[in-house]
Amino acid sequence: MQIEDHLYGRKLYLPLLGAKPKRMSNEDWVLLDRQVLGVIQLTLTKNVASNVVKETTTTGLIKILSNMYKKPSANNKVHLMKKLFNLKMKKVLP
Repeated sequence: MQIEDHLYGRKLYLPLLGAKPKRMSNEDWVLLDRQVLGVIQLTLTKNVASNVVKETTTTGLIKILSNMYKKPSANNKVHLMKKLFNLKMKKVLP
């Protein structure tokens, strides 16, 4: 996942691990979690963002996104079938 790599690059990965470090205060944890949540939400398309707008924690958001994209749904199947049916071979000139 590209967003995960981005968060590790910005040193914002702690909320992805799911548990607050013992050395971190509760206020700092809430702020960090909200920052990571904002970064992830900014990378989502409007359609996806509207489905997760009420989520307030990073772990909850990741869980919702995983459920949305890991399950084979009818919409995913239809989209893949359309892509398959619209494939066209390019002519190779001799």
